[in-house]
Amino acid sequence: MVSGDRIMKGKLEQELSKLKHGDHICLIYENPAEQLAVAVPFIRDGLDRGEHCLYIADDGIIDEVVQALEAAGVDVAQERQRGALRFVTSQDTYLRAGEFTPRTMIDLIRQAETEALTDGFSGLRLTGEPTWSLGPEPGCDRLIEYEALLNHLSEYSKSVILCQYHHPRFGVPCIHDVLRTHPVAILGDQVCPNPYYESPELVLRKDQPGMAPEFGAKRVDWWLAQLKRASRAEQERERVLETLKHSERRLTEAQQVAHIGSWERDLRTNQVKWSNELYNIFGLKADETDLSYQQFLNCVVPQDVDRVRALVDEAIRERSHFSCDYRITLADGSIRVLHDRGGAILDEEGAPIRLIGTAQDVTELRKTEQALQEYAARQQTLSRRLVQVQEEERLHLARELHDEIGQLLTGLRFLLKPDENAPNEVAESRFEQARSIVDEILDKVRGLSTDLRPAALDHLGLVPALITLFERYSAQTRVSVNFKHHGADGRFAPEVETTAYRIVQEALTNVARHADVDQVTIRVWTTADRLNVQIEDRGHGFDLEAVLSDPQTGGLAGMQERVKLLDGQLTIDARPGHGTQITAELPLGRSTDEKKQ
Repeated sequence: MVSGDRIMKGKLEQELSKLKHGDHICLIYENPAEQLAVAVPFIRDGLDRGEHCLYIADDGIIDEVVQALEAAGVDVAQERQRGALRFVTSQDTYLRAGEFTPRTMIDLIRQAETEALTDGFSGLRLTGEPTWSLGPEPGCDRLIEYEALLNHLSEYSKSVILCQYHHPRFGVPCIHDVLRTHPVAILGDQVCPNPYYESPELVLRKDQPGMAPEFGAKRVDWWLAQLKRASRAEQERERVLETLKHSERRLTEAQQVAHIGSWERDLRTNQVKWSNELYNIFGLKADETDLSYQQFLNCVVPQDVDRVRALVDEAIRERSHFSCDYRITLADGSIRVLHDRGGAILDEEGAPIRLIGTAQDVTELRKTEQALQEYAARQQTLSRRLVQVQEEERLHLARELHDEIGQLLTGLRFLLKPDENAPNEVAESRFEQARSIVDEILDKVRGLSTDLRPAALDHLGLVPALITLFERYSAQTRVSVNFKHHGADGRFAPEVETTAYRIVQEALTNVARHADVDQVTIRVWTTADRLNVQIEDRGHGFDLEAVLSDPQTGGLAGMQERVKLLDGQLTIDARPGHGTQITAELPLGRSTDEKKQ
């Protein structure tokens, strides 16, 4: 990816960035384009590492290298000014004494490395093309001796040396010896470990192989060592391939467990590659041929296509990532929700060439999230409704205490005011009135107490408490209650009795307010593990969905939450003009009698 103002490295640049101090490499190129394709990133990488870079070439070549470096984003003038980049000719280096002497050149490199380290650079980076060796100057035939000696120098140095050879110009014999003297060779964009490399002792040997048996033995030993090294490299390659296959298998298994698939889209061909799990998610069979991007879009629900395409196009245009949910239609017509994450991969020039990403089936997760959101909304509505009910109850109690009981107590206080002059019959009349008022006050207090918490529910059980409620309800509303019960005379867990009582109480309140009927039927019965409560009227009915969505009406929602707290089930059957039937199924806890035992 982009690092600073540098675009993503290509394969060759990545290989060159792996070079280390002590490396001695040869570049064998076929044309100037191949030469600059290696030399420029080689120098640029050295500058990035804080090395002193020395380029040996003729004046004409130097101009071309400078232009190529500047085109690659290197500020050549600035690098030259700070001493990090220097261009010299063969006359300044190899042939400065009038002839080429390998050890003199080795000493020059050592001196340049020492000066670079003294000036604060991390090392020396040297490259150049020895075209001077093709000339008539003395010592040109000692080039291979120099290349072999460089391998002794490189073992302990802080230098990285790249020797450039134009294949057509230097010819086969020279290239043959070049390969013998370089541990690593660069061909085109390939950085290759060189199996034909020979140690300096073998290269610098003056005897002919056939004339010295010990020399032949050394060469055979060297070749055998190289063969073993190549064998180990092949074994390592096979091990790496097996590790890669194992990783791919584990990735496939992980995708199956997580229900996540991976994909890749080639922006040049518009072909899409999917992992096996992604085919499974889409309900398709993996095919040997790749899908097209349009075939993928055909699986997306039409309402989501434009949004998905816009996000993907933006990621390509901005060279960024995207993340989105979208729906797909499976072959059986079912709809699934997928969460997709992807991003653009750039080439060496910074242009997007691929998109890669993952897709996960989040259908159940989104359903759960939606349910949680709806539950939170219901809880908020119930909380508001609870506060509202509390305030209504307080207002009701305040009015009862002030308007009813307060007035009665005021009258009682007046009747009990002493009057020594009053005749006996008047005192007796006042006493009777006072006793009547006290009785009325007691009735009022009992009524308030019953509304808050019926004592019969705690002491006698559900059925007696309901009968008491029905009597008061009918007396107040003139709506008769047809009460039927079976198997409910015993005691149940307190929370079960309270929930059943409050559901009936709330339902009766709604009947009195909205149903406009003169009779309501209440049924209470038990099964093996449940207490069932049903309230039915033949009144006006209502639109259930509208009532439940209205935040101002929390009665039915309150019933639902009470039942849910007991892991029960509430069924509401209501339609405008067809009455209402509410059925609650409450799991039975241990009864009070069982707990006592």
